[in-house]
Formats: sequence, structure tokens, C-alpha cells
Amino acid sequence: MSTCRGAVFFEGEQVLAIKKFPIPEPKQGELLVKVEACTICGSDIHTIQGKRSEKSPTILGHEVVGTIIDLSSPVRDFNGLQLEVGHRITWSVCFSCRNCDRCRNDMPQKCRYLKKFGHEYVDEDGPLLGGFSDIVLLPAQATVFQISPEIKSTVICPVNCATATVIASMELAGKVKNKSVLIIGAGMLGLTAGAYCKSRKAKEIVFLDQNKKRIELSKSFGATKIGSSFTDCMDDNADAFDLVFDFAGSTQLIQQSVDFLTIGGKLILVGTVMPAPELTLKPESLVRKLISIYGVHNYRPEHLNKAIEFLLEQADNYPFSELVERSFPLEKINEAIEFATNFKPLRVMIEP
Repeated sequence: MSTCRGAVFFEGEQVLAIKKFPIPEPKQGELLVKVEACTICGSDIHTIQGKRSEKSPTILGHEVVGTIIDLSSPVRDFNGLQLEVGHRITWSVCFSCRNCDRCRNDMPQKCRYLKKFGHEYVDEDGPLLGGFSDIVLLPAQATVFQISPEIKSTVICPVNCATATVIASMELAGKVKNKSVLIIGAGMLGLTAGAYCKSRKAKEIVFLDQNKKRIELSKSFGATKIGSSFTDCMDDNADAFDLVFDFAGSTQLIQQSVDFLTIGGKLILVGTVMPAPELTLKPESLVRKLISIYGVHNYRPEHLNKAIEFLLEQADNYPFSELVERSFPLEKINEAIEFATNFKPLRVMIEP
């Protein structure tokens, strides 16, 4: 039987183990996919470092693009296109049942029977459900999207994590045109949000981040003003922003940002995905200023569809490809993780 490789994470180990797995034959509705590239997300690093709880053993990696190499029955993508061997694809991180109360209420990312790509148990026989591998087997409930061969993997890989999550947050924000926007965190999500707001003609885009390299980079992604704290870039204007996006999970900056929201302002929380200090709010101020607060975690398939469209539309207008600083083969994945940990680039890519 033919085999392929997967880099397996074991809880408590900070080194991934390259293991061999049998290559399965796809059943009804399944797709066998050769991985073209997979970028290392910050959540992957946090899992390996023990900062984030995860199933173990597992094959991590979810920001992925690949090519169909086998299927046993007709399969269509999200837009109804017939998929064939040779098609380049990506897919939603979340595999939902589409039937439970949460799925029926437009929250498939919180499905009661949710499975997540790059977050499931693996044994010696599979399943191959992580991007740090040669081959993956997508289940029939996967939501798949055909990808143009023209767009670079360095641009498109993060689309089914960072970009789609940003689009979900922008849906809650509503119209961005002529709005004043604060973005906390100039990581992959924050920079993508900046590019989105700029492309939708936001009036002002202020970035906050303590990482000097990232905050400088935000100038290429729409920033009109930058700083490491509010005192760096703000006057005593209590009605400065229509929209505040937090992609950093900084309780302190979230706390301070509420006071800068204007009447009818929106605070959209995305970055707090691990335990953090409690937030203290003033209910009267929220009520009198008509402030809305939203939480965003993962996304719906239509957000990924719009995220792909956004990158196709804006890939030449912003330096997305430069956010992937280095690429490593699968057999050197531990070197890639060490590089990502020590130098904290926006993204590192694995190309099996």
C-alpha cells in the first residue's frame, strides 16, 4: 500500500514527529487532496508551546491549499461547480452536520457535532485531517472552494482562517465607507482588516501594536496613523472611532478603546481566543452611547467565499505575499516552527 507523510503533534512535546500513513481511497463524497502549501497559524504555535489545549495526537495545520488527486463520486463546490481531479481547492476549517439547531440557526461554526480540520485525533491509520502532511482526505461534509491557479499560495493559504475571520467581523461592522476605524493588533488578521477597510474607503484607519516591524508594515495595509499605545496616536477625543476591531486579545487596550467609541459605535472582539483578564465596562455609558459589542469566532462558509473574492480582487493592491517570510519542506517542519517561534514572522509556509 502506498504511504504519505504527516507531522504529528503529541501533547507535551514541542517537536512534531514525521509519521507515515496509508493513502486511503476516497469514499462517496470524499476528496483525496495533495497538499500544495500550508501556512503556520499562530494557533498552531500556541498549541505546540502548550499555551492552547488541543486533541492529541493530531496533525496540525489548517491554512491550506491543495489539488484534488482522486474522488469516487461527483462532488460540487460551494458555488455549485463540478470538482474534478486536478482542480486547485481550499476548504472551510469547520466541518458541520448542517442539521442541528445551531446549523439551522446560521451558526454552523458552532455545530453541536463540529469537526475541525487541523484539530482532530489521528492514529496510525488516519484520518488525514491536517495540513502538515503530504495528502489529506476531505470528508463528504467539507465545504470546498475551487481556487484560481493564478493566485499565489503565499497569498491564498491564510484565506480559510485569517481572511475569512476578518470577513466575518466586517459583516458585523456593516458599511465601512467614511468611517473612522481602530485596529488593535497588526498581525495577519489586523493587516487584512486594514486592507479591507482601505479598499472600502474608510475615512481613517488607526493601528495599535507594540511590535515595531508589524506596526510599520501596517502603513502598507491602509494605516493612516500608527502607535504602540493610545497616547502615541490619540488626542483626548472621546468620540474618535465608529468601529474598533480587536485582533490582539489585549484586555487593557480593549478596555481603553471603549471610551473612544462614538455614539452608535461598534466594538468587535476577535483576538481573545485564550484565557485573559476580565474586562470592566460601564453599562450606563454603553447604553447612553448606543454602543454594540460583538464576538467573532471562526466563520460561515459564505465568509470564506467572500474572503477568496476579496484576495482575488485586492492581491495586487497590497503586499499579502510578503507576509509569508520563509518556506520549508515538510521534513524540516520543526525548523520552520523554531523560526516562527524565535523571529515571529507573520507567516511561515510548509510546502511538502
